[in-house]
Amino acid sequence: MAVEDFTPGTWSAQDCMARGEGYAVASDHEFGGKSHPYKVYVAQFVNVRDIDLFSAAKELYFALDQLLDDMGDDGLSVCQAAKDQAKAALAKARGDSI
Repeated sequence: MAVEDFTPGTWSAQDCMARGEGYAVASDHEFGGKSHPYKVYVAQFVNVRDIDLFSAAKELYFALDQLLDDMGDDGLSVCQAAKDQAKAALAKARGDSI
């Protein structure tokens, strides 16, 4: 998955309880330009226990991707189990089959 495929901007948790909508994850990117700005919600009606995980998803994805890139493909990593878990998590995030 390319960087361009993600909703741009930093994702953050938003408390929408005042409007009776629960919690959401929103991008801080300004969509629509200055004349018609609007907010894009990455996820809505998120369980409060999961909100931090959702808002960190993009950062976690890129951190795992960088970690695997840094570790290389030689299979000699002392953290092979963690590397395998990271590959599986990234595959799931990308929508790839393992």
